[in-house]
Amino acid sequence: MVKNGSGRGFSEDLRMKLEICQKGLTNWEKNHSRVEQQKTTRMWAKISHLQDNGDREHIDAMKQMQEKAEKSLAETNMKWRQRAKQHWLRKGDRNTTYFHMQPKKKDKCYHIHK
Repeated sequence: MVKNGSGRGFSEDLRMKLEICQKGLTNWEKNHSRVEQQKTTRMWAKISHLQDNGDREHIDAMKQMQEKAEKSLAETNMKWRQRAKQHWLRKGDRNTTYFHMQPKKKDKCYHIHK
């Protein structure tokens, strides 16, 4: 086993660094999602306020905010679609297990016992 200066093996050190990186990315994703959701909520609140209390001068600002909010919602929707696709590719659906078991059952039938 290759040891580094700290006395740990290289693979242990790498695994520890990857775990730290994974935790950092998970925390960042949680915070980033929360901030993005808050921004979108604030934008929709401003749009609603302008619709109720604004005059003709605010129409352009309202349209720009509405476009930004719609873009943010589209990005969020795409993110969840991609996650769903990744989940399906990794784990399949309810039928996947059934279809994967069929060849295994067939192989068991052809197995020669002593």
